[in-house]
Amino acid sequence: MKFLVNESSIYKKSIIKKNNLDYNVIFETSDNNKIHFTDLISLENFEKETLLNLIKNKKIFFLLIIWTENTFIAIADQVASYNILYEKKKDNTHIYLNRPKNFTINKNTAEEIYFSGYTINNHTLFQNIKSLLPGELLFITKDKFELQKWNDYQPSYLPFSKNDLDKKFNNCLEDEFITIKKNLNNKKILVPLSSGLDSRLIVSLAKNFDLEIETFTYGFQNKKDFRVAKEICEKLNLKNHQIIMNKKNSQIYKSNIFRKYLRFRDLGIKANNFGDFGPLYHLGKLIDLKEFKIMNGQSGDFISGNHLPSEIIDSKNKLEIKINDILEFSLQKHFSLWESNSQIKKRIKEKISTIYFNNIKNDIELASKYEIFEFENRQCKWVVGQQNVYDFFGIQWDLPLWKKSVMDFFSYNFSYEDKKKQRFYKDFLIKKNNLNIWKNIPINPKDTFSMSFSILRFFFKLLFIFFGKKKMV
Repeated sequence: MKFLVNESSIYKKSIIKKNNLDYNVIFETSDNNKIHFTDLISLENFEKETLLNLIKNKKIFFLLIIWTENTFIAIADQVASYNILYEKKKDNTHIYLNRPKNFTINKNTAEEIYFSGYTINNHTLFQNIKSLLPGELLFITKDKFELQKWNDYQPSYLPFSKNDLDKKFNNCLEDEFITIKKNLNNKKILVPLSSGLDSRLIVSLAKNFDLEIETFTYGFQNKKDFRVAKEICEKLNLKNHQIIMNKKNSQIYKSNIFRKYLRFRDLGIKANNFGDFGPLYHLGKLIDLKEFKIMNGQSGDFISGNHLPSEIIDSKNKLEIKINDILEFSLQKHFSLWESNSQIKKRIKEKISTIYFNNIKNDIELASKYEIFEFENRQCKWVVGQQNVYDFFGIQWDLPLWKKSVMDFFSYNFSYEDKKKQRFYKDFLIKKNNLNIWKNIPINPKDTFSMSFSILRFFFKLLFIFFGKKKMV
């Protein structure tokens, strides 16, 4: 099988000589720590298993691509933080390290992006061109084209949860923060702090490990996140930068730099989630963002069970009705940025059903399949995709709750009952009450949004769709 690598790349490429061969190497990491590249080039060889052993021990977010004239290997991390595209033809494979210059728009995936912000599965905006899935490895030689999962997110449920889970989870988090502290490379920690569980967990763990921390909170005037974040930071003696996204500060979303961001690393997989873009732009006028590594709480709510549609799964309906209800729920939750006609809804529903909801035998399998569907699509493309903002501004980042060990912990230790609605996760955090910021400080108090907020929220939605649509034509 021949392959052709498009030399135009959104990633930095190096040439490494090893064993009398010249290797093209791309090793994109979220923390830009040079030690990772040093460890890579010091390997005895660049065989597939050797590379996999390296990245499994690294506990980082990355994209690794290595090729010679005869061999190509690309490895995406467990959440596909960075990606490439490939087009498999009869006798050869085209590899794209950037947006293809000559392509045909795939009308169906264009509609998926328009209604949700991202494509489904490994499909892209470009006809016949695919992307790597989370934890996927692409290996090409003259004899083979091989796609395999080095990390396969397949959450399962036990009849009863395992014992000592509080201790195991605590050890899991501590082990990850030991590694995080080791790899900080003199950076301070910057945490987007809300009133929820996940960012509070990140702040408390970082404080436990004596890391130098600052936080920032953003939103509209009188948002309750500001009050809660201030109370947490006063309790822990941390600095909290409050960025109010009023009319003046929101003008950034009309700027050329924002337009440039919307096209940043555009591979036709998703629209760029602009998440923290405005607040970080304004925060960058107050502090030097390059001194920090950003760590947010994504996506503790998902992995711990908060997104499970338990009302449907636990209903007394027959299994086939539940499956249909899950599909309808998915359309409403994930593909409703705009009203779509019945024909488009039917096509998207059938596609999701074919890829993710085939051969389901019971309720537990249905729950697992839904998690896989949301993980591969909304979570990895849209939620994790928010880190694109940090890469655009040149800020190092990490995602402690998307580490493989944390994902595995919530995937293979629980009964369905103990995972749904975050039962274990919430009980663990409140009972432990780390640094005494969990019981007496409100968690996710509801905001009463004004009409002006609703209008501005619609403006953001309209802005996203406008630029997303322009990118497709």
